[in-house]
Amino acid sequence: MSDVSKSCSFVVVGVHVLAVNEKGQVLLKQIGDRWEVPGALLGLGEELEDAARRCFFEETGLVMGSMRLVGVFSGPKYRFQFDDEQAYLVTAVYATSEIYGEFFKANRIQYFSLSQVSTVVEKVHLNFIETFRKQSLPGVYQ
Repeated sequence: MSDVSKSCSFVVVGVHVLAVNEKGQVLLKQIGDRWEVPGALLGLGEELEDAARRCFFEETGLVMGSMRLVGVFSGPKYRFQFDDEQAYLVTAVYATSEIYGEFFKANRIQYFSLSQVSTVVEKVHLNFIETFRKQSLPGVYQ
């Protein structure tokens, strides 16, 4: 039994959406003093792609067109506190450049260049972005 399974009470499944505009900037949402990739937990009976579209709209006010799977992320660094218990997150990350609509005014949402991202985003979310960069710019990351 791993250290993760000993210390976590349950597993949750989530989705995150990397939205990249025509300038190559990544859309992030501010939560408190942190910037994160928009995401949410999967609802019971919900498909991953539907959850990605739902959460992206709920968190940003934007609608996305086509998307592609960047990867499924799991492991010890995806533990988090959920109420009074430790949970273990397995998350599917999607990317899209087809973004329509206007931001919700009440939410802090902003585009960041890839060079800015590492200074503002949560470390776990940085892993999503770095994986996307390696897939999108393979010659740079060999």
